[in-house]
Amino acid sequence: MKKRKIWHRVLPFVLTVAMLAGFCPQGISFKDTQLTVPEVKAATTLKNPITIPDDSLEAGQRTTWNCIWFGSYPQSEVTKADGTIYNTLKNKFNWDDNGDGYVGKNKYRRVARKDVEYPANWENNQDYRYFKYEPVKWRVLNVEGEKALLVADKALDLKPYHNTYTDVTWEKCSLRSWLNDEFINSAFLANERSAIPSTTVKAESSIRPTTDGNKVDGGKDTTDKVFILSFSEVSGKYGFRSVDDLDSYGDHDEAKKCSMTNYAYVFNGSSYEEKNCYWWIRNPGDYSNMAVISGENGRVLGYGNGVNASQPAVRPALYLNLSNKKVYSDAGTVCSNGKVKESKKEEGYVEDNDFVNQLDVANMLEDIEISGGKFSSPEMEILGKKVSLINADADGHVAQSLHRKFILMI
Repeated sequence: MKKRKIWHRVLPFVLTVAMLAGFCPQGISFKDTQLTVPEVKAATTLKNPITIPDDSLEAGQRTTWNCIWFGSYPQSEVTKADGTIYNTLKNKFNWDDNGDGYVGKNKYRRVARKDVEYPANWENNQDYRYFKYEPVKWRVLNVEGEKALLVADKALDLKPYHNTYTDVTWEKCSLRSWLNDEFINSAFLANERSAIPSTTVKAESSIRPTTDGNKVDGGKDTTDKVFILSFSEVSGKYGFRSVDDLDSYGDHDEAKKCSMTNYAYVFNGSSYEEKNCYWWIRNPGDYSNMAVISGENGRVLGYGNGVNASQPAVRPALYLNLSNKKVYSDAGTVCSNGKVKESKKEEGYVEDNDFVNQLDVANMLEDIEISGGKFSSPEMEILGKKVSLINADADGHVAQSLHRKFILMI
């Protein structure tokens, strides 16, 4: 009977948490902690890219893309010039295994010098550098019904196509695994991930024939949430110029030029003009241990680069379910001639919703322990702070946070 009595007290609390996980009102207050979630404006109607002739550009054409804000990822660097926040990050001790941590509502990533293969852009006395999670801007490549194909406006990270120099296809490469595990879980909250459908990613062969006249096999089709673009997707589609010159270095195309974020740049052993970078294309190169890349000048290099090369950057692509309008917002437009019209992301939206989305109700329900007339849940990390959401005995009726020490009556 005592165990049943306990569950009668636990149930209202669990239902309350479940409600918070699925519905977040504009003001939630737990004693000292005020959580105000800004109302998200509905995104404007998204359009397909518009391409018009323009002889002033090397591609002979100019393309304008709609853009949206969706998810967040480490981007801008926090330096000594930023003052107090830099010192706070420098003295912070509770970074997680990914190097992530919170200061207030804002999320940051710490990068250790020892984890950078070519620290050419580091000062001699720097052991760590710090980067703020910021909204990610995506270019809208194609809209079809309630689904849109997106590609990151900037390269977000530097990773090899595969972690060893060996014959490999997209199906087996380490980059595919990283994108659909570490990246997607770092860049998107649970409700955002649910708006990214799994899609069939078509395997494509090399784009140039080998010496025997054949092409390198691209392997099997895969099912992914996040991927990188293929040659067929950057040649004559979505505002990209067709690649006609496959025998040398391809054709110049401003639409294919891509810059890096400050975070990606810290891993780069070289510096390119305006931080433009090489970025991976999904197809194999001339050999099975190579993969195609797009150059910093907008040329597709069909022969490819060694799959274990650390310099090419990663420009993620994905499909987004547009019916879930609460997870994205208008970010303006970008044009291949360099002009940008940016709609600002509402500050704090991602961080505030982090609280609700980090309430792992399923884990809490599965792991509640009732022993000796007491019940408790495991510690959880919310906004970088470890809390125990439930901690009460059979005769009490409280849920106590180990961090804030607030009391919630059940």
